Amino acid sequence: MDYTRKKYYLFIFILSLVLLVTGCSNENSDENLLSSFYCSVSASVSSGDINASYSSVQLSNLTVYTYNGSGSYYYITLPDGYTATSSSSSYTYPSTLSLTTESGGGIYEEVYVVDSTTGTQTSCSLILSSSSTTSSGVVSVYASSTSVTKGTSITVTASASSVSNPVFYFEYEATYPYYISVSNSSNGVLTITSSVAQTVVVTAVMESNSSGVSTDSADITLYFNESGSSSSGTAYAYLSASPSSSVAVGSTVTLYATVSGISDPVYTFYFSGTNNLSATAYQSGSTGTVTSSTAGSTIIGVRVVSASNSSLYATATKTITFSGSSSGLTCTLTKVSGTYYRNSPVTFVITSNTGEKLRLTAWEPGEAWDNGAPSFPLSIYQNGVYNYFYGTYSYTGSKTVRVIAESVSRPGTYCNSGAYLSTSLYIY
Repeated sequence: MDYTRKKYYLFIFILSLVLLVTGCSNENSDENLLSSFYCSVSASVSSGDINASYSSVQLSNLTVYTYNGSGSYYYITLPDGYTATSSSSSYTYPSTLSLTTESGGGIYEEVYVVDSTTGTQTSCSLILSSSSTTSSGVVSVYASSTSVTKGTSITVTASASSVSNPVFYFEYEATYPYYISVSNSSNGVLTITSSVAQTVVVTAVMESNSSGVSTDSADITLYFNESGSSSSGTAYAYLSASPSSSVAVGSTVTLYATVSGISDPVYTFYFSGTNNLSATAYQSGSTGTVTSSTAGSTIIGVRVVSASNSSLYATATKTITFSGSSSGLTCTLTKVSGTYYRNSPVTFVITSNTGEKLRLTAWEPGEAWDNGAPSFPLSIYQNGVYNYFYGTYSYTGSKTVRVIAESVSRPGTYCNSGAYLSTSLYIY
């Protein structure tokens, strides 16, 4: 038995998890607390120069999307002050919208939405960055935008000067590569998107059509931002949560703010859309903490301003969800449905009544470890409310798997009061 550390099996896990979830009844009433009200917005430039500073541009097809709302109506405020009421989860502005670009180009504006039933307000950023081109001298890389909201596609185009029939291929480096989707529509054209907020470096590599040997390359940095991000156009803020953005009631979440483009940052954290959550928060420089004694979701934001130039700023937000109660942690261990064979990874999933991040303090795999047991506590992966880990078996036969799981944010709080969680499987 080996503990499988390779994460490229994530797509198998996600596909199988869909089958697992749709095939089981939901007996955990706390799980509906994990859906928070948020929005996103998209638009296209119909006229004007998006790259010019303080230039008037016309935007068309501006559409606002709401998610997890409970209202009969949604009250929407657009960047130019126009207000609208929509009974649908999506709203498209009926005409063009005139806005002014920032210094250096690009549009960075906020859209506000209020749920008519709960009165909860959320915001999302309209980000249309100026185009960007980088060059190595021979190879040039152009991006349709260098900073977008996560889930939005960016088209990257490569070209070469003084080269006949160049052939290109693309490489990329990302913090979370398994949340990246890419496609090649033609030679030298790549479409890329990320479902999570992160920075991605894309490299265009040119090879000679006659020799097939790589001869030159150029790269470009792309930013996929949280839906609540905005900036002055030259600075970008990022907000990450540890141990997770989904934790149990009573847990403490630490928020780390980082910024690019501001050399003398001043950080201010703030609450937004607390949904009557009994939350308290503290700040120390670029780090903030938040905890809650009741279940629910809150949006934590950070605004970063240059100490010497108040017009240079960036903001970012993150939704933090507190679930369950401060005492009990009830968990179940299952395997993803499927037929498993020797030397192929098995995906194990732990679900809990709180959806918080877990780790293993014991693991009995059902056969001897090939290279010794891993060190405990053992970090495992989390996707939404599911914690998961992999194992690879060397021998066929029936296996009984037992683990003990502990809360990461509440050390000493164990699933099922420290009892073993178990499941069984057969290896062919």
